[in-house]
Amino acid sequence: MNRVENIKGIDYAKAFAILGVLILHLYLPNSYDEKVLLRLWTEVGVPIFMIVTGHNYILSYYKSKKNWLSRNNLYRKLKKIIIPYFYILIFEIILIFSKSGFVTYNFSKYRNIKSLLFFIFTKGGIGPGSYYSPILIQIVLIYFPLLLLFNNFLNRLVKSRYKSIISLLVIFIIEAIFEVIINYMGSIYNKDFLDNFYRMSGLRYIPFLQLGIILYNHKNQILKNFKKILPLSIGGGIYIYLTHYKDCTFPPFYYWKQVATPIMFYALFFIYIALKYFNVPNKNFFEKVVITIGKSTYHIYLAQMVYFGMLRIQHYDKGFYYIIHILICISAGIIFYYVEPKITKKIELSIKKLQ
Repeated sequence: MNRVENIKGIDYAKAFAILGVLILHLYLPNSYDEKVLLRLWTEVGVPIFMIVTGHNYILSYYKSKKNWLSRNNLYRKLKKIIIPYFYILIFEIILIFSKSGFVTYNFSKYRNIKSLLFFIFTKGGIGPGSYYSPILIQIVLIYFPLLLLFNNFLNRLVKSRYKSIISLLVIFIIEAIFEVIINYMGSIYNKDFLDNFYRMSGLRYIPFLQLGIILYNHKNQILKNFKKILPLSIGGGIYIYLTHYKDCTFPPFYYWKQVATPIMFYALFFIYIALKYFNVPNKNFFEKVVITIGKSTYHIYLAQMVYFGMLRIQHYDKGFYYIIHILICISAGIIFYYVEPKITKKIELSIKKLQ
């Protein structure tokens, strides 16, 4: 599979994932959800992103052949995450202090520096999914480098054809221990503190990252023999159904149980579909739109934080207007994707002139 096809398939998977995130954050009435079992399609958004992140980061690592923790590499990776995130935080702060009629909710309690900084560091910002950028920063600085060390060590230690399975089992055990510790801490610490800590922790996503690394290293085998993985994917779908629609709990996954490790192969199924069936060259309008959305997903994600968290007009939460909400987020995110680098470049040039 050549690189162009690979990127195209990944963009399709990302476009599907961001659509799922947007629908999830619409907070549709239960009647909508139960008619089509909507959570089976929307809960996999961020898990897909995490698998793709593992895939893309290992691709970047192999391609550059540089130390991941080198200054240049970290600068490039963090810049792509932090700069757009910083702009969104600035925009949210402006809206908080503006007292504008466009702001749907009352944020007066955050109109002092102490409360504002505390909220940013504990919540990641305002709006659904505000944990995402801080978790990506953790992944770049902590979890992906650790996974590189782990995989390099395992490559030297284990020569078995089942090395990938062994690696996933080890990572699964590590993440399960983290879940157990979090549950134990629940009896000691304040529940709100623990909820925020878990929500903002990137450790809960390391199985998805490892699966993304395996996907890159064994892509052809996975695409050819996915039927062997299919039972695990079906099991992940059943897990979402039971935890969301039947309110079941499967220890040790008590926090954010619908998007826990057991659904990772279910999320992989959608990436498999994108890589397997959407790599045929079709340079039509639909494909261009999908690929543009796929490339803009991070900026769309940031845009929906502001829109759903601060600007959404709830009076229009019905019928056709749900589609309007989604189109607004996608359009704003795509514009942000193209405008943000230009703004950043102008700021960098201005700073250089001042030096």
